[in-house]
Amino acid sequence: MRITSKKAMESMLQPPIDPTDKPPYYLSGGIDESPAWELIETRHRIVSRRSSFARSLGYALEGIGFAFRNERNVRIHCILGSIAITAACVLQLPLHQVVLVAVLSLLVLCAELMNTAIESMLDLHAGETFDPTVKHIKDIAAGSVLIVSIGATVLGTSIFLPALIHSAAR
Repeated sequence: MRITSKKAMESMLQPPIDPTDKPPYYLSGGIDESPAWELIETRHRIVSRRSSFARSLGYALEGIGFAFRNERNVRIHCILGSIAITAACVLQLPLHQVVLVAVLSLLVLCAELMNTAIESMLDLHAGETFDPTVKHIKDIAAGSVLIVSIGATVLGTSIFLPALIHSAAR
């Protein structure tokens, strides 16, 4: 696993802005408590929520992009998932089976992303020193990806095998 820098990882771990913090115009003093002011305050909260959601979405996409660029296993799972979904479409599987293949692929990818996040956090915590507890935690996280991958493979095989046999018999 490659981490660009400790400073970059620490910046990703900064606490979020407290939504209960008052906006800067509270600091000017002499706030009018009229219904019009409440409307402005309500509108500010709605805009803040929207921009906060957009900001969160941006951070999530940044994280996925970072993992895709820096983690070989994430790229492998993306490629294998794309192949599985394409194969399901080429074999003209029923829609519910194509959806199941897509969900299984995304589930494996999510497990890999969680594993990557756990490993990154532990690398940041442990630094260059070896800690057997950190190793055990990393092994457990990797084991969870393995379990999800095996389950997806078994279910995928139960979907694809009959379709392959049927298409070979034609």
